[in-house]
Amino acid sequence: MKLLVRADASSSIGVGHVMRCLALAQAWQEAGGSALFAMAEGAEALGERLAAEGMAVRPLQVEAGSVEDARQTLALAEREQADWLALDGYRFDAEYQRRLTQGHSRLLMLDDFGQASHYCADLVLNQNAHADAAFYPSREATTELLLGLDYALLRREFRHHPPQAKDPSQPARHLLLTLGGGDPDNLTGRVIEELSGIDLPGLETIAVVGASNPHRPRLEALRRASDRQLQLRSNVADMNELYAWADLAVTGGGSTLWELAHLGVPAVTLILAENQEPSSHRLDRMGAVRCLGEPRQLDPGAIAVAVARLCADPQQRRRLAERGRQLVDGQGAPRVVRRMLAALNQGDAACTMS
Repeated sequence: MKLLVRADASSSIGVGHVMRCLALAQAWQEAGGSALFAMAEGAEALGERLAAEGMAVRPLQVEAGSVEDARQTLALAEREQADWLALDGYRFDAEYQRRLTQGHSRLLMLDDFGQASHYCADLVLNQNAHADAAFYPSREATTELLLGLDYALLRREFRHHPPQAKDPSQPARHLLLTLGGGDPDNLTGRVIEELSGIDLPGLETIAVVGASNPHRPRLEALRRASDRQLQLRSNVADMNELYAWADLAVTGGGSTLWELAHLGVPAVTLILAENQEPSSHRLDRMGAVRCLGEPRQLDPGAIAVAVARLCADPQQRRRLAERGRQLVDGQGAPRVVRRMLAALNQGDAACTMS
């Protein structure tokens, strides 16, 4: 069995599309299959990581989402005799999907908010808390929807790691900041500066700083000036170690939220991109995170105040952790793979989009 993934990564779109497809590909491997990636952007940066997982990368010299992209991707799927072709990206529109249904591979579309005018895929996967069938009014009669947190894609290093067991009676002493690989607005620096003005005795902070973060010199200056224990970590090989250490995290509203929820780490989340807003607010209403909204709309000091309140409220942190573990059990990727394997025994479907 072979899975071909078509996804990209760059400084502008981040690595989230590729990394959640990696979670899917790992589960596919565990079911006995093999996986490879086709990438128009990010192949050089992520090729070594994917190769370490036993997955080949095929660079495409095309404009992402173009007719030529679809042509080359389809040709690769046919040449590799892929049983499934997974698409993850906002540039794969209805026409792109239609072209790929002309081959022999079954088609899986990973989606966040129903951006395409029509869906031709055999399966459409939306792992977000706010996912709803109403996002997909125009789709083939044979298109099946996989919606919600039951299908949240976690990489195996998180799926195979037991949830945290923190003592709920103790105040928080370990704070993890993980605000994206690029962090163009230096939100990490803002949080550190806000926290310096609040009385939080004994608080230790670790900030994860991506390799592409342009603000490292400023963050180093803040670290040297801090009268608290503050570490900057880059190229982190094992995030589980940091999740196990953390009593509380400040993070963006992307896929890191699923990891923290599954592992029982309470989180303050900030909306760093438009597509993070619905799911972050829904998780807040469900009692799994504390969502503060967009940083630019927050009063100065609001982030530090929220952190201080949660640090001093062990029962609230316990409730957030328990709710997160209830909602994200870590088995989303195997569930999706089981549905993909079952679909291989069903008849072919063709897109009849007008």
